[in-house]
Formats: sequence, C-alpha cells, structure tokens
Amino acid sequence: MARKKRPIWTLDCETDPFLTKEDAEKRGIPYPRDPKPFLWGIYEGKKEQYHEFREVAEVLAFLTGEYASGEKPIVYAHNGGKFADYHALRFAINTDEPIMVISGRLGKFRIGECEFRDSLNIIPVGLASFQKDEIDYSIMEADVRWEAGNYAKISAYMRNDCVYLFNVIAEYHNRFGRGLTQAGASMRYWAKKYDKKPPKQSAANFERLKPFYYGGRVECFKSGYKEVPFTVVDINSAYPRAMLEQHPFSAVPDLSSTLPKKADIPQSMIDLVGVSRGALPYREDSGKLIFPNDDEPRRYTVTGWEYLAALELGDLDVFDIEQVYTFPELVSFKDYIEDFYNQRLVAKANGDKTGDIFAKLFMNSLYGKFASDPLKYKEWVIASDDTYFEWAAKGFVPERPWHENYLFKRGLPVERQRYYNIATAASITGYVRAFLYRSLRACKGVIYCDTDSIAAEDVSGLHQGKELGLWKREIDCKAYAVAGKKLYAFLDRNSYAPADAEKKGLERGTGGYWKTACKGVDLSPDEIVAVAKGGTVEYAPRVPTYSILKDEPVFTSRAVRMTAEPIAA
Repeated sequence: MARKKRPIWTLDCETDPFLTKEDAEKRGIPYPRDPKPFLWGIYEGKKEQYHEFREVAEVLAFLTGEYASGEKPIVYAHNGGKFADYHALRFAINTDEPIMVISGRLGKFRIGECEFRDSLNIIPVGLASFQKDEIDYSIMEADVRWEAGNYAKISAYMRNDCVYLFNVIAEYHNRFGRGLTQAGASMRYWAKKYDKKPPKQSAANFERLKPFYYGGRVECFKSGYKEVPFTVVDINSAYPRAMLEQHPFSAVPDLSSTLPKKADIPQSMIDLVGVSRGALPYREDSGKLIFPNDDEPRRYTVTGWEYLAALELGDLDVFDIEQVYTFPELVSFKDYIEDFYNQRLVAKANGDKTGDIFAKLFMNSLYGKFASDPLKYKEWVIASDDTYFEWAAKGFVPERPWHENYLFKRGLPVERQRYYNIATAASITGYVRAFLYRSLRACKGVIYCDTDSIAAEDVSGLHQGKELGLWKREIDCKAYAVAGKKLYAFLDRNSYAPADAEKKGLERGTGGYWKTACKGVDLSPDEIVAVAKGGTVEYAPRVPTYSILKDEPVFTSRAVRMTAEPIAA
C-alpha cells in the first residue's frame, strides 16, 4: 500500500515596507529599518482553505495544534529561509532532530509535526516571474495598514501570493517530484528518463580533477565612463548548448604525459606549462580567477576545448605538457536538452509561463550537480541542554547559542559523501569559455564580457540567430559606465515607454534607460556612473540580511568604489 503523501501548504507574511533613506527621513523613521512581520497567511492547497494571523504566537499555535499535527503538512514559503517568514519562527524549530541549511538558508526543518521547506531551493526565481499582484506598499505602514480599505487590499494580496505559490509548487511536484533542490531534481529526471546511472567518483579523483573546474569568464576590458556606440549581445542558452557536445563521463580517467589524437583532445583535461595571451583561465593563490595576458609562463590546468581554441587563435605557446587526463566513456545530454528546449518552444507558443520557466531551469541546472563537493555540506541540529553532550559525542561541534538552545554542525559522514564527476562539469564550463573567447576575438572594441554576454563596439563578426548557442542582439547603447566586475551601467540609445523599459529590465537614469549590474549592492544607474567616474557611493541596504548565525537580521553597509582593472581587448 502506497504511503499517503503529506499535503502541501504555503505560508507568507507581510512586513513593514522597505524604505529608501529619503523616505525614512520624510517619515522620521530611523534608517535602515528592520521590517517586522504584521500579518501571516497559510493556505491549504488541496482543501483551498486559507488562515490568517496577526501574531507569531497565533501562527505557532495553529501549526502545533491538533489540526495541523493531524495533517502533517509540508509548508513552503518562497525565500522563507532567508527572510522573516521562517526566521521569525526559528525559536520554535524542533530540537534534537536534523535541520537542513542550503547555501546559508533554512532549507528544511520541523515545528511540531509540520515540515518546512524553502521553495526557492527548487524554483530559484522570484514568484513574480510566474504571477504576482501589484500593490502600493505604502499602505502597509503601521499608521494606515489597519484601515478597512487598506487591510482588505493587503489581506487579498497576501492570500493570492499563497495561492500562486501553491499552484506553482503543485505543478512542479506533478512534473518532477518532491525533491529538495532544483539541481537534485534535474539529476533524477535525467537519470530516470534517459536510463542513465549517475557516475560515482572517488574523493581522490574528485580532488585530482578539481583544478580543471572553473566558473564563467567576467572581465572589464574598459573602465570608467565613455560615450560611444556599442552593442550588447547574449548567447542563447550557453550551458545548454555546451551540453549537446560529448563530455567526460568515466569516473576514473586515464593518465598520460602526451596528448591524444586531435579528435579526442576536446574531452581531455590538460596540465601544461606555457604562455597564454588572454586565452586560458588561471586561479591565483588567493582563489581569484584571471585570464593572464602578460607573457609570463604559468602552469595551466585546462580543458581540451580551451586548449584548442587558444592554439588555433595563436594565443598559446606551450613549453611542456605535464599531464593529460582522458576519459574512455563520454556522455552527451543532447536528448535531455532538446526535450526541454522543445518544451520551452511549446510553452511560449501557448503562453504557458510556468512551463517556460520550468524548462529553462532544468536546461541550466543539471551540469552543476556533477561538480557537487560534499565537503562543503554540513549537517545541522539544534541541541537542547539535556542533549548537548550527546550531540558532541556524535562529532557535532557547537556553532553558537540558538535562543534557549545550541546550534551544532558537523561535516557529512563519509558514507553520505557523494561525488558525481567534476570532469563532466569542467568540460561543459570549459566549452562555454572557449566559445566565449573565440567570440571575443571576433569582436572589435570589446568593453566587457560576462560568461554568456559581450559588450563591444563591433559585433558583426559573430554568428547571430535565434537557435540554441547562437548570439542574439540584446540592446544598442550609446554610453557605458564600467566600475568593476558585475558593476556596470549601459545606456540604451533607444527611447521607451516606462512599461516597455521595465519588460526589458532597464532602469531610468540620467539620459534615458540603462541596463545595469551591481552584484551585492542595489545602486541606481546614476550611482554606478558616479563610481565609474572615480567617485565613492556610501551604500546602505534597505533590505536586511538574515542568517542562521545571527539572532537578528543585519544591515551591511559599504563604500562602493571603482574596482575595474581594464585590460587590452
């Protein structure tokens, strides 16, 4: 007899609005403000029942009461693990049983008989990507929120958010099961549908091949502010395109000191000494990834894709081949990628936003699972006074006090450490870097690149089109402000209606609409321009950071300055 599945509930809370510094000053409110929850909603999806609460105590009474205990639901909140939704409840998390922390967020825990999960781990995009109502957040201020008209709007808005989230999760579960993470769901889907057994690599081989695995390529070829015509282009699904090729799959590689025949070089891993002129990745002792172009001999560990691209473009002088790893068994994810690519086409044609987003997520999340490093994962538990020494005897180490208890952690036991094949992921990312480098060399007046995009004055040498892996023109610009990696503003040369600019992800600034990037901070186009011109912007975030290592959310301010180190394109 099949075990009855636990029902799915969704949870949301509304908090004090996030204020700008100017708004806070106008209202006489200290800045920044810790946004406190004032309204909670829980939606029982299958039963279409909705419950609303004004106090945390009421929420917990419901969740630990006889009704919820009998239902034993799985409760989801979107980004709850790094926001007030779950952190306001953290003091009530069950002690003496495992909790799961994924990328710093509370990913899974229990309160009473209810299990809580953060849906951002399986659907790593904002809920607004699917469906979300609009609301004037100013009506959530304490002095007006309980007015009849405002309260009705806030209540309806929160209820709809709970319903929308449930609908998305229900559809996801129907298609892909109830896994905890998107990467894990992708691996299971690929293995089951295509009758593949995921490789199992030894820890020793993982460490041996780890030096060949890098991320993307982000570089500032120019810095500062300049008015000049240029174009920004993107690759249509860079990593999915790479996955159409053959890649290493053998868990145990063959080792040699000589290169294989040319046809087999792309799927090999090459340890060499030579001079690279901007073609090959190199990780400094600090961990920083660079692409040297200074005529200095170095020892490089690279994929065959990059090795061939560098040689063919005349940008590599090889002094010695130290080691070469080859793989008797190769794998292509062609069927998997084309399956989801076709699903995207059908979804777009039918106006199925959910199907489109799901297909995109699965196209882009599988390869990274092959590089999973279990040494980075931890087991966590909240120990009570009575069990403190019991958990310590099991190898758990006290991390910090946790309200009236203690937060413990330990590394994964050896029997739970699962390595897949980091060479597979290394080859896929290497293919993308090699393709990007060939494309950079085909452009003129390169300003900036970021793994799957290029900003350059002349991109006519690129093969452009709508097909997978080809370049597409994103915007035409008339000025740039490059202040650092992931910190730039490009001024679109066209005019837009505000709604059209928003759809394109552009922000209003001096001179028009700008395409911006500002990782780790939230700057306006004008502020990025100021930094690119040599100024300093004192950044104070409106939104706090929630951490399991802090009792209260924190606001981390910083001075943003120019960090770009321009290189010759």
